[in-house]
Amino acid sequence: MYLQAFSKEQLEQLAVFLFERFNVNVRTSGTPSGTGYYLKTTKVTDTFQILDVLKPYLTELPDFAYKLDWETRLASEIAHHKISHPDYTVRVSIPARPYSSEEIALLIEWKHQGVNDREIARRLNRTYWSVVYKWQDVKNREA
Repeated sequence: MYLQAFSKEQLEQLAVFLFERFNVNVRTSGTPSGTGYYLKTTKVTDTFQILDVLKPYLTELPDFAYKLDWETRLASEIAHHKISHPDYTVRVSIPARPYSSEEIALLIEWKHQGVNDREIARRLNRTYWSVVYKWQDVKNREA
């Protein structure tokens, strides 16, 4: 959520409110614009949860459907890519396998040993990007 006009403290208050009211997980993250912070999710499931919370308001905000309605956004992306890449099929990935505590411990250990993301992905039987995103999440939670 790009709300850079608000201070970090105000954004943290909003994050607490969203969690307490809607059980939505967001956190502050740095940006060079505005006051230097915005709110973001770190999990696809959190993003879909936010979209579910906002879905009832789509009738009042139809111009925001491309941002707030997953089906509308997906249809738009498929149409866009059909033009530039007619032979491609857009597939939606849904997170089905969260990382276990043991996998996270191994990820941290291997990163500290200098093992690269591709090798970690192979060892954990995960995709490269899954490892990249998970490592980013681990680092942010340690901060």
